[in-house]
Amino acid sequence: MVQLIPFDKLLPSQLMDLANLLNFDDTLRDELGFKAEDPPMSALDFQAFTQAWAERTQSLQFVIANGGGIAMGLISLSHINKENGDARCGYWIGSKYRNRGYTKEAFEKIINIARQMELKFLTSTISPNNDISLAIWAKYRPMVEKVKGSLRVTVDLWKESD
Repeated sequence: MVQLIPFDKLLPSQLMDLANLLNFDDTLRDELGFKAEDPPMSALDFQAFTQAWAERTQSLQFVIANGGGIAMGLISLSHINKENGDARCGYWIGSKYRNRGYTKEAFEKIINIARQMELKFLTSTISPNNDISLAIWAKYRPMVEKVKGSLRVTVDLWKESD
């Protein structure tokens, strides 16, 4: 079971879980564009960075936690535009938590949050090689456009999914 915890409600231990993933999960660091020479990020630095990013991008951030409360990653609704009824969705999860359905379940929950906000469309940019993310979005029959070597996927939140 997955819990989505608002970022401002996470426990210090969960903040440390996330900082540790960003500092020591080499697969995740590569995917997020960290360089080998980048210094480790303290839990407080990570918290400050994430809060500043959330403000700058009009985002809602949620910690993806397992049933035991261990923080496994983040998922967000960003660039929220209620007037246009759209937002972007982004997420990351530690490599040791992958292929267990956690991201899929977190995505289903974020879809419900977006619907509760009465948003109409959710978009993301996904690498064409990211088969798992593409499969997660496929359930919602997205419109797909090629954009600069990536795929922009857009889901109509009120269209019936598979």
